[in-house]
Amino acid sequence: MNADDFLNLYKELERVLFEKYGRAGDKYDNCVLRFLNSREGAVFKDRLDICREMRNVLTHYPVENGQYVFQPSDEVIEDLRAIVKTIENPLTAKDLAIKNIFTVSRDTAVAQALSTMAEKGYSHAPIIDEGKLTGVFSISTLLSYALKYGGALLSEATKVGDFEEFLSVDAHSGEYFDFASPQASPVAVEKMFSDKKGKKRLVIVFLTESGRSGGKVKGMITPWDILSAKNTFREML
Repeated sequence: MNADDFLNLYKELERVLFEKYGRAGDKYDNCVLRFLNSREGAVFKDRLDICREMRNVLTHYPVENGQYVFQPSDEVIEDLRAIVKTIENPLTAKDLAIKNIFTVSRDTAVAQALSTMAEKGYSHAPIIDEGKLTGVFSISTLLSYALKYGGALLSEATKVGDFEEFLSVDAHSGEYFDFASPQASPVAVEKMFSDKKGKKRLVIVFLTESGRSGGKVKGMITPWDILSAKNTFREML
């Protein structure tokens, strides 16, 4: 019967949430409510609120002649099953990271770098040596140079390395870069983008084994990747 399947699935939901979010003395429903009011649970809130109401009715109204007061539809049960599976095996930062990163070297011609970036719609080109981030080339690199030295005359011979003073991850005007572990939650990475660091804005989070600078880069995440992942996730649910 669908009602029995639904109630068993809801118990599984409570168990999973209790294991992940439970506190001493908690009741199962406290964990569900805490999850629904968290950043992680926001995407599930509308559907799980309905499931909570359905569960309460099925639990508190007596069964007559072996019949529940109503039977959840197959679609509701499949939705709940998918939600439980997703919560039990949540996405991590590496699941939504760009892994095939467009990079440049200090020997790359600036004209070539800018042409590819314009064609692909990239605003930044990391410089990765032996797997580690050693700089980032971007339009702000050229602007910083121009502001300090009164202009940047580009020729076919101009190399990315000619702007060495402005390539460091700490040298970008108005923007900065941060680091996270591949196992970090998408919600934690999203919060990094929403937090402020003075007047600078975070433009890229690089994933490294240690979650800190100096580690080998495993991928990178931009605000657009977060937005795209959220839209895709909503469609999946």
